[in-house]
Amino acid sequence: MDLNLGYITGSNAEMGYTGAYAGGPTINSINTNNTGDQYQQVTATISGFAGDITGFTVGAANGVVVDGTVAGGTVTLRLPGDLATGTYNATVFNGTESALISFAFTQTHSYTSPYGLVDSNSAFFDQVLTEFSYHRVAVPFSNGVLDAAGAEAGSLWGNDLNDIYTPDAGYSGTDTATFEILYADGTTAQWVATVAVTEPGVDTTPAPFTVTPLTNQPLNEFVEFAPITVADIDPGEEIAVVVTGTDVEYAVDTGSGYAAFTSVSTNVQVGHLVKPRIRTSVQFSTAATGSIAIGSESSSLSATTRAAVLPALTLAIPDLNFGQGDTVSLDLNTYFSGATSYALTGLPAGSGLSFSGSQLTGTTSANDIAASPFTLIAEAFSADGSITDAFAVTVLGDAPVIAFSAPLTTTDTSPIVSGTADTATSITLTVNGQTYTPAVTSGQWSQQLPTLAPNSYPMTLNGEDAEGVPAEEVQATLLIIEAVVNAGVAASSFRFGF
Repeated sequence: MDLNLGYITGSNAEMGYTGAYAGGPTINSINTNNTGDQYQQVTATISGFAGDITGFTVGAANGVVVDGTVAGGTVTLRLPGDLATGTYNATVFNGTESALISFAFTQTHSYTSPYGLVDSNSAFFDQVLTEFSYHRVAVPFSNGVLDAAGAEAGSLWGNDLNDIYTPDAGYSGTDTATFEILYADGTTAQWVATVAVTEPGVDTTPAPFTVTPLTNQPLNEFVEFAPITVADIDPGEEIAVVVTGTDVEYAVDTGSGYAAFTSVSTNVQVGHLVKPRIRTSVQFSTAATGSIAIGSESSSLSATTRAAVLPALTLAIPDLNFGQGDTVSLDLNTYFSGATSYALTGLPAGSGLSFSGSQLTGTTSANDIAASPFTLIAEAFSADGSITDAFAVTVLGDAPVIAFSAPLTTTDTSPIVSGTADTATSITLTVNGQTYTPAVTSGQWSQQLPTLAPNSYPMTLNGEDAEGVPAEEVQATLLIIEAVVNAGVAASSFRFGF
């Protein structure tokens, strides 16, 4: 102990103490020269601590790692990797004791290194990266500027090197820089990052484009597609426009409205509008195709015509049956829809029927009977085309009138039954369940019946004419009686053989 003797006043003596108090906790030095380097293990020489060291702070940075605890002598400490260059107060402490020292620190690697996989364009590609590592640009690029601070702030170190490197104006070629990484254990490694700078050229490659096909288009007309904007070529540069296909044209708007449509190639610049058009097919539901090219980009062109709108047969026309003198009334609008006009063919010459608009009207005549049955073709028209339907018309004459002739009561057991046929050409006679087909001559018919016992026999008569018109059925009863003759009686009396 050194004593500083001052002066004596009365009976009191004042003494001053100079130098470190040897009996208390003390940090004598850091790394022997009170300096530290980034992320290195630094050694603090201590004395006077009665207990184990439990903590270490640098300025306001708490929680710095203590790699060992020592009751006296030295303690190994790890400085923060992101500590900036400067002078700091270091404090070593345990639960009851602490000591402080001032030391100088130099940060040698100013950027946080990416940890994990990086892509092939990264400055860190193919490097061994570990957690808690830092790096610096040891040798900067010679022909460009690296925005290292921006890369650090934007977390771009693991991305494309071209994002943070800007070449000097007019430079092209290969530029390199040397990076150095500082690992957590204090070791370092260097590598060279390379960036290729291509010479800037003229850009005449336009943006790709696709022309949307058109559908439901009118027939045989020019239809226009949406305009194409020329983009992605350098201002002032010109590229050609070319169209291919039958009746394919385009018009260009350079900023003052579209010029006339043409199929001749011309030049366009960035910002110009190019509007293609094409003539559609003369057929329904048919595509007209072509293409348009602007520089190295192109697109197909397609415009499909609309489907035909035809009349529809919504209800089949029925076959018609009439007799002579019958009234006919048929409206084709009942059977078709979507028609604008109609036609009807197949009416017999001199027919009592006629057609107008959509109506078949009239009264059947003998000419209709002569032509019967005949077929009528109905055709419905629209602006897009037509459809047809056919139906048969049968017109027959008046039904023949047939009859039995008297007498129908006889004593003849082998009777002949006869009658009139009118216009019937065939007769069917049924007697007591037996059917006969008597011949018809000059409007008369007759039929020899077999031997029959006296009795009553039901008869049915049917017939039809040459056109198949049936006669109304006739029924009658044949009565065969037995004749009885008594002697002495002048007159005959009859006895029924029932």
